[in-house]
Amino acid sequence: MATHLHAEAIDPPLVLLEQLTQRVLVASASSLQQLGIRGFRHGRSMRPRAPSHNPAPNIYPVIPCIWGKSTGTTNPFSMCRLLPLEMPKPGVQSMIFRQLFDRESSTYSYLIASRGQAVLIDPVKEQLPTYLRLIDEFGLKLVYALDTHVHADHVTALGDLRRETQCVTAMGDQTRAECVSRKLKDREVLQVGDVSIEAWHTPGHTDDSVSYVMDDRVFTGDTLLIRGTGRTDFQNGDAGQLYHSIFDKLLTLPDETWVYPGHDYRGQTVSTIGEERAFNPRLRVRTEAEFRAIMDALELPNPKLMDVAVPANLSCGRAA
Repeated sequence: MATHLHAEAIDPPLVLLEQLTQRVLVASASSLQQLGIRGFRHGRSMRPRAPSHNPAPNIYPVIPCIWGKSTGTTNPFSMCRLLPLEMPKPGVQSMIFRQLFDRESSTYSYLIASRGQAVLIDPVKEQLPTYLRLIDEFGLKLVYALDTHVHADHVTALGDLRRETQCVTAMGDQTRAECVSRKLKDREVLQVGDVSIEAWHTPGHTDDSVSYVMDDRVFTGDTLLIRGTGRTDFQNGDAGQLYHSIFDKLLTLPDETWVYPGHDYRGQTVSTIGEERAFNPRLRVRTEAEFRAIMDALELPNPKLMDVAVPANLSCGRAA
């Protein structure tokens, strides 16, 4: 049975139980209770409610989750909130979603597809064969390839994907990458099958940064990371702009919105707006001035590929 289930960690610091990531369990409601799964809001055993269109309402797919190391528990499920499998509604084709990882740059790319159409967000040049294989295996037509900003730590695959698939390449309309097919205005919507993706201008990490918003998730690029944010000390970055992009825009999304970042360096894959509001140390500020002080004190080294990646990415991945 192909299964998916989201689990939220609630107690930082977080670790990923890599030794369990290949195991997929299918558990009944009673066996979930036997595992000691508890709800974190009320401290009581949870019995997740299955959607009415789920043909097997008492079966819940379970995957290992990120959990709080500081709890000292030996049960990796005991501090997780489990959500039942989201079954496709009658008459609606289910969405394909894949989170892909480039180990060299610690970059996440995302494949989203619906009704045979697909979009790739933040593709990496070296991973082009993987993208083309997935598109072929799923029988998809790639209609869009999107970058969240001009990257400084890897070379984009936008140009290669346009050449191989004739897709439309797009970025926010503040980008200096004149090579893209389309520049997206703030709140402009792209349609991919049944999926709507809205481009929100979220400058600060760079002046051209964009986040892509769906009904239940947001792809934040380097604007908002898991328990962190993007830096603001190059490519016309500005800590004040980043503060307003996060607090006045991204944090207005519902708490349950899934946050899928452009990078992570500690094995974390997904968060939520509510988690970041509660646990992100850079968001525990009361004023823009406090946020600026945090960002100005970082003193980070430049990305090692910056001198190669930025010129190449201004040409959609072609060497300058």
